[in-house]
Amino acid sequence: MYSHPEVVVNNYEVLAAGIKAGDAGSFKEVYMQYFHKVKYYAMQYLDNVEEAEDIAQETFFELWRRRSDIDVSLSLSSYLLTAARNKCLNVLRDRINKARKHGDYAVEKKASLDYSALCDQSAERLLSSELEWKIKNSIDMLPPKTKEVFLMSRQNELSYAKIAEKMNISIKMVEYRMMQALKILRKYLKEYLCMLAMAGITLF
Repeated sequence: MYSHPEVVVNNYEVLAAGIKAGDAGSFKEVYMQYFHKVKYYAMQYLDNVEEAEDIAQETFFELWRRRSDIDVSLSLSSYLLTAARNKCLNVLRDRINKARKHGDYAVEKKASLDYSALCDQSAERLLSSELEWKIKNSIDMLPPKTKEVFLMSRQNELSYAKIAEKMNISIKMVEYRMMQALKILRKYLKEYLCMLAMAGITLF
């Protein structure tokens, strides 16, 4: 199966190592890349902007506070979303208890359903498998030379100059084929953009 890391230009291990070493610049870059993704993830279950923003803030505070414990071999996206997920579960658990105490059946039922959905790891695995298949299938549908350029750039992490040299074409042609690839992939994956964001996958 085509795995996510092969598609992404991946400097996340470098950023994770930087955060672990106490580098504020690395932390700021991760914060800028992931804050809204974490907030969006929390919003799906909490349905409350302020609570979702609090969850995102707390998640990054915890990342910095526990930076010495970071495993640089693990995905930062998974680390952050797992932390946010656990915090969301705590909020929903409190919401259920309060609603039960005050006899608010509607709120209790909604919070219980969200809690169950968030606990259901099988659903997350299903979405992940579907997303991997969709990415692979979309890339396979690219015109051959366009696909070759895209994979050299995103999978092999080659510069445009190096790709041009290997394929014996101009850098302008490499740029054109990359633009073509990204345009096609946006079209094929438009229904999955939110999932891509939540998974921390950067194709474009």
